[in-house]
Amino acid sequence: NMLNKLMFQQEVVNMMTGREFNVKSTPQKIQWLYEDLRLPPQMERKPDGTTGITADFEAIVKLYVQTKIPALLEVVKLIKLRTRFSDLHKIQPYVDGRIRCSYNPVGTDTGRLSSSETPVRGPLLKPKFVFKKGKLTLEYKTVEDQVGTNLQNQTKALRECFVPDSPDFDFWQYDLSGADAWTVAADLARAGHDLMLRHLLAGIKPSKVITLVIKGYKFDPNNIEEVKKLCDEISNKDWQYTCSKRVQHGTNYGMKEELTAAVLLKDSVAGWIEKFLQDKETGDENFLSLSPSEVRRYQLVYTRMYTVEARREMLVKQIKDYGYADSASGHRRRFLGIRNRNEPDVPTVNTALSHAPQNNTTYATNLALHNLFYDLTNRTPRGYFRAEPLIMVHDALAGQSHKSQRAWVEEQMQRWFANPLLISGIEITIPAEGGFGNNWKDC
Repeated sequence: NMLNKLMFQQEVVNMMTGREFNVKSTPQKIQWLYEDLRLPPQMERKPDGTTGITADFEAIVKLYVQTKIPALLEVVKLIKLRTRFSDLHKIQPYVDGRIRCSYNPVGTDTGRLSSSETPVRGPLLKPKFVFKKGKLTLEYKTVEDQVGTNLQNQTKALRECFVPDSPDFDFWQYDLSGADAWTVAADLARAGHDLMLRHLLAGIKPSKVITLVIKGYKFDPNNIEEVKKLCDEISNKDWQYTCSKRVQHGTNYGMKEELTAAVLLKDSVAGWIEKFLQDKETGDENFLSLSPSEVRRYQLVYTRMYTVEARREMLVKQIKDYGYADSASGHRRRFLGIRNRNEPDVPTVNTALSHAPQNNTTYATNLALHNLFYDLTNRTPRGYFRAEPLIMVHDALAGQSHKSQRAWVEEQMQRWFANPLLISGIEITIPAEGGFGNNWKDC
């Protein structure tokens, strides 16, 4: 089915570009983008320090966000379909039927694990696209290569491939609710602006409050009961709510509107964000795509509602005074080589903005995994796990358990994730939420 979609998309791109278009041909893409369409050249920094023109995926996404030329979006779709098809073939189990990965505990600056293929080698069936006369054909060959893949970047569509050991078992996933927002809220409360923290403590998601404003609702944000009641009207599948979540996340880390718009589109095309019914007349499914000016509207609603800029000012002052940023785990990120501490550069400030939220959520998830692993009640008389952890993805734990244990696992997950953190001098316990299913996607 995916291969048929890919072949069809190739025909669409050929028709819209007026040629037999090979998305793997950089010269052809450069000619089409910058000579035929006369679009502004996109530049990239090369490993040797020089800059050169590029026509990679990031450049095409950025150009579509700027121009909204339909053919650009179709090329983006084709590139991601090819990538997804290749990713699907990386999910090949070893001889015991398990898919594996390697975790690097020092693979990131924020303490999060990074994931990659394993050092174990084995036979793999690899696809190869052959492009001839405008037609895509597919060839397979068996190669000896490293088994496994990065399990932290599996999209929702691919997660359907991951199932428990038997039909008698559930696949489960639990992750932190609100996650990074709790650190941002605690920092803002320390700076004298506690509205976001009051909302979170009342079970109100800031992204739903943003959605209310975008939809034109009138309300007093300090009236907690009123806001909570209105937020119940916002569906988790509402496309504007999804946009609000992404814009909130990017704004917390200093992401500008053009980059946020590009990331939103990329994630939607890649399958991280479900497609939404946006055209009520035709029922056509469209990928989420906001213009930079639309993103800016979301950003203004968020920053003005919660006075988010106060957190940036607080962190800039901390960098000036001390040159580092702390997190709840005791981890301290020192910013060395700042040319002028009295005026920290934007990349340094943005790094500081993202450090504590990501480190705190990683620490909270690590504590939950520690509790689960060493809890003797989580072992059978023969020493097996009742709730077996399988995968850790940023602020989420996923695993399997027997269906008869579902109620017990639900109860224990809340206990394992209940770990108070001291964030900006405020004790915060980030809540967890999750579910069960027949595969990873269903959780």
